Amino acid sequence: MVTDGPHGLRKQSGESDMLGINDSVPATCFPSAACVCNSWDEELIGRIGKALGEECQAEEVGVLLGPGNNIKRSPLCGRNFEYFSEDPYLAGHMAKSHINGVQSMGVGTSLKHFAVNNQENYRMSVDAVVDERTLREIYLAAFETAVKEAKPWTIMGAYNKVNGSFCCENHHLLHEILRDEWGYEGVVMSDWGAVNDHVSGIPEGFDLRMPYLSEAKIDEIVRAVEEGRLAEEDLDKAVERVLTLVKKCVENRREGFSLTAEDVDPAMEADAVAAVKEADRAVVCIGLPDGWESEGYDRTKMDIPANQIHLLKELSRTGRPVIAVLFCGAPVTTGWTEYVDALLVPYTGGQAVAQALTDVLCGTVNPCGKLSETWPLKMSDTPCSLTYPQKKKAVYEEGVFVGYRYYEKKQMPVAFPFGFGLSYTEFSYGNLQIGKDPVKDTETVKVRADVTNIGKVPGKEIIQLYVGEKDAPVPRPVKELKGFRKISLEPGETRTVEFTLDKRSFAYYDEEIHDWYAPTGSYEISVGASSTDIRLSGEIQVVSTVQKNDELTVYSSLEEILADPVAVQIMGAAMGGAFGGAQGAEAGEGKAEDGQPAQSPAGATAAAEGAAMAMTMPMIKIAGMSGGAFPEEAVYQMIGAINAAKKNASQPADK
Repeated sequence: MVTDGPHGLRKQSGESDMLGINDSVPATCFPSAACVCNSWDEELIGRIGKALGEECQAEEVGVLLGPGNNIKRSPLCGRNFEYFSEDPYLAGHMAKSHINGVQSMGVGTSLKHFAVNNQENYRMSVDAVVDERTLREIYLAAFETAVKEAKPWTIMGAYNKVNGSFCCENHHLLHEILRDEWGYEGVVMSDWGAVNDHVSGIPEGFDLRMPYLSEAKIDEIVRAVEEGRLAEEDLDKAVERVLTLVKKCVENRREGFSLTAEDVDPAMEADAVAAVKEADRAVVCIGLPDGWESEGYDRTKMDIPANQIHLLKELSRTGRPVIAVLFCGAPVTTGWTEYVDALLVPYTGGQAVAQALTDVLCGTVNPCGKLSETWPLKMSDTPCSLTYPQKKKAVYEEGVFVGYRYYEKKQMPVAFPFGFGLSYTEFSYGNLQIGKDPVKDTETVKVRADVTNIGKVPGKEIIQLYVGEKDAPVPRPVKELKGFRKISLEPGETRTVEFTLDKRSFAYYDEEIHDWYAPTGSYEISVGASSTDIRLSGEIQVVSTVQKNDELTVYSSLEEILADPVAVQIMGAAMGGAFGGAQGAEAGEGKAEDGQPAQSPAGATAAAEGAAMAMTMPMIKIAGMSGGAFPEEAVYQMIGAINAAKKNASQPADK
């Protein structure tokens, strides 16, 4: 049996229905993914997964439908509370730990929703249009980590289209990437009602339609085989994967352990103010009301209800300290924080959240969470605010610039940055060590740093490592998360944390070579307490072993030529003194003391402007404007020689 999750078992107690509306058996309500991801604690998430697996065994559940691993493209997505992060590195490691925890108990998981399911409105018909680099770096990377390192028993296909094809029939997603490239051998099942053409999906690697609809749907598959539209071999593979899943569930069976109003209510508000005046301080629980966040629809705004803000304002006038406890599954606007003295954000913390909050507020426990997503100041600041959501075609025009990648590139202020979180103690960072420099893209490099608890109480710190390319050949984020460690420190204690970086830590997805590419160049290694609180930094040179063989044309710019060592050498020989001293004295006035032509300020400016213009001009245009000094025929010959030399250089030497 499969049942809904992923943050608590949702097995229906009586007759099941397709929408999960009927009553469910009692089960633990664990914190949502949006909450637990703020722990950055893989071991903790693994323990939660294990507990979920135990409850599944007790209720004879074979597969728990989760975790949700979609990237948080917009704060308004109605299902963000169910997803981990805006960052694919962090999300991938959290999903991996969740899956390993559940499956360690002999219960399968269903990694969802594959893929690019980033809005709930129109989710069953919208076409997510995403370029290949963005798809690989942002929206698939988290799934890739979970699939390769945790091997979920099933993967759930999303409702939407990706680049024109529905996910459950998508050749590129299922056949080329998931099955062939990642080597996934488990079951691909649909989200409820996500199948549009089961027959065409089976050859692509899709297996199981959910829910069961009727014998007529089975007959469609049988007819397709009989009519030659579906190869029996492809159907056999799908059936074998489903039967393997059923067998695995049976063999692993164990004995288990048995506020929405916007208007202000004057009377209620007056009672609250009177109560606070009699107290030393006020703890006020606020947040998004039930029904404002849900599967099936998106939020319409980032604000909390207006009556809550008005209440905070009135309470602040009492002179008593006001501590706001904010419940939500995704970021909200926080302009109202001027009315509070402290803010605690447990997200949607599950059924035991009250005791946890008491422990934090009373100082029994030192808080150690950090945000797994950026909190923007307002919705209009977000990368896709102008077009989110779309009814038919959602073009991901922001590309790889999602979350902190966008805000940093735009140098835009935010309410709370990615990776931010407070503690009752403080930590200092020092002694950054980069294992080797330079490093080839076929090698790994160790990065170490010392962290000290300089406060008076024990605490845990989450150390974050980011990598940024200094002069990238393509638009890239300022930096990207490539490692994190969570450690516990006593007052005065120092520990050394270590990270291992490999090619993927420096690479972007190159659409021309259809692979990950780490260009030769300088990269900045940053270690800090959040994406904006960088404590240590250093540089490393990466040497690429990949010969891209980008062919140049006569329309390649001078800038492109000068960036290629092979091209520079050949161009020097081809052009020689073609431009000689090209009217060097024409722009100047007389000669300098050493007898060389002198330039006036105006002449120097004109020369600089001309050089800047020439850098972006195609070589064939430069030739056309050379007055015959560099004929167009010579450009064709030079480009041909460059491409031939580059091709020869990329050929393996004879052995």
